[in-house]
Amino acid sequence: MGFMYGQLNKATKLDSTTLSLVPVAFDRTGMAVKIGYGTDKTFFEISALKASDKMGSALFDVSAQQGNPNLSSTTAAENLALGLNMRISFSSKLSWDTEAGASGYTKDVNSSAEIDKSKLPISGNTLDQLLKVNGTTELYTAVQTALRYKSRSWGLRLQYRRIDPEYKTMGAYFFNSDIENITIAPQFSIFKNKFRFNGSIGLQRDNLNKQKKSESKKVIGSANLSTDFTEKLGLDINYSNYSNNQTPNALRISDTVRITQTTQNLSINPRYTILGEKQSNSIMLSYNLMDLQDFNNTYSQDSKSRNLSSQNIFLNYNLSFNASNFSIYSTLNYTTITGSYLSDKNYGVTLGSDKSWKDNKFNLRGSVSYLLGDRGGEKSTIINGNVGATYQVNRHHRFALNSFLISNSPQAASSTNLKYTEIRGEVSYNLLF
Repeated sequence: MGFMYGQLNKATKLDSTTLSLVPVAFDRTGMAVKIGYGTDKTFFEISALKASDKMGSALFDVSAQQGNPNLSSTTAAENLALGLNMRISFSSKLSWDTEAGASGYTKDVNSSAEIDKSKLPISGNTLDQLLKVNGTTELYTAVQTALRYKSRSWGLRLQYRRIDPEYKTMGAYFFNSDIENITIAPQFSIFKNKFRFNGSIGLQRDNLNKQKKSESKKVIGSANLSTDFTEKLGLDINYSNYSNNQTPNALRISDTVRITQTTQNLSINPRYTILGEKQSNSIMLSYNLMDLQDFNNTYSQDSKSRNLSSQNIFLNYNLSFNASNFSIYSTLNYTTITGSYLSDKNYGVTLGSDKSWKDNKFNLRGSVSYLLGDRGGEKSTIINGNVGATYQVNRHHRFALNSFLISNSPQAASSTNLKYTEIRGEVSYNLLF
């Protein structure tokens, strides 16, 4: 069981530098309850959230701001969201998972627009006690369900996900919405688990309510391969390919607006580890590639390509002294981002260490990076540093102190490559149960 009550958003305060009230917001409070029963293998859980904006909490009269479109369009809202999370294990190998949500969202609680409540599945009196319903009320739904089979050496997951367009709830800041996809994900291991593979392939689309001028269909896929050649030497490879093909719907659109793209991500990580009684050594080389290919036709041959590519290479070495709980590490890195409109590059070295005392109750750590940057020919020196300490008083109380430094020193400062130094400090306390 769980229960929450608190403030989800604060009312707009006047910006003393610009005397602006934008963005506009009200005080928003909410409560939520969650009840569940079961085990990791089979469980059933329901949740509910009720939240609303407090009228009059903003520093202005919304109804009097008819001449300001940024303010007059802001209205107090109310939300009732329900959730379901469950898992049913039919056997030790076969299980079914489902997450579902429904959100009733009234955008303007003071709206005079009415709806016919007699057609609703819940009586008007009962519904009014749960949520103020009027012509601005909308209902959103979301569901994700998966059937899984997993044996000792192989497994398979079939998953379906659907999220209504513009799905919103006051219990979350952001949702990827207007999505429907179905994926199939196999996995297996061979040679006494020394060779492991898992991946997925599926189809995804948007425009679920047929209200957009175009509809996008995507092929989504990924693969992960991990192998241990010996006890010390291993290799991890990750690859994903997402293609996007946008087709006209309702209205004809030009080829310059239509989107046909493929995004590929590749990661190759060989690793070498030596575990000893007194000390441990590990070396990792990592190569990461992101490549966006835009296949759109343009009206002009002189039009710039929207292709984008980024590469990151780093070599990391870590040395740990087991008895003293002390470790040091170093990293060499090289990063590039290239496209028709930009060319960014930076490379350099990072040194750091970590030390713990008193059965890991007290920890001190720090690192410093020295990087050389090149942004379209504008070169600069970048220094990053951080020092932090953590003290675990007991199992319930923990204190932490962190400080950060970032400094950019260009050879010739410009509007796109500013000279600056930023210092930031944090003090935190954690109460653990």
